[in-house]
Amino acid sequence: ADMPPPTQKAYTSRKNVAVVKGLPWAATQEEVRDFFKDCGTIESAELPLNYSGRSSGVAILKFETEAGFNAALKLDGENFGDS
Repeated sequence: ADMPPPTQKAYTSRKNVAVVKGLPWAATQEEVRDFFKDCGTIESAELPLNYSGRSSGVAILKFETEAGFNAALKLDGENFGDS
């Protein structure tokens, strides 16, 4: 089946990619990286915008290792910043 073109950066592999939802709209890439810094090296971090150009409250993080990815999963449910 034909797939529509990707709207986000095409990763060579989805391995170790975490999609983080529920972030405050004001969250910056630096704040997201800082929040997950103890998990391990983040190869890339994207905060896609919604159709109106505002933050979507989502971050797409690609970790260098599976251990970093798994450590990030353990932060599920934690409070981000002042939210």
